[in-house]
Amino acid sequence: MLKAPWSFVKKLLIIVGLTFVFEIIQFIFAIGRADITDVFSNTLGGIIGIGIYALFSKALKGRTNKVISVLAAVFTILVLLLIALLLVSHRWVIIK
Repeated sequence: MLKAPWSFVKKLLIIVGLTFVFEIIQFIFAIGRADITDVFSNTLGGIIGIGIYALFSKALKGRTNKVISVLAAVFTILVLLLIALLLVSHRWVIIK
């Protein structure tokens, strides 16, 4: 969203680079498992995200960033409500 004029290859290199950085940090600090399949999965997710953004750009023209921001806010609120619901219901299970 922030660098829409960049080429696909440049965006892809940034995604792969950040994925490698995260995997290296995971390996150095022994947080979880560093795995090459994570690099492939994250890269595929990035490619899908670039594709979805391109489709939105064609369909929504100049309103793309606003629509994506609103959708992200709505889904973030829904996820936070779900987490709160799970925490409350988990507490009730422990109390009973």
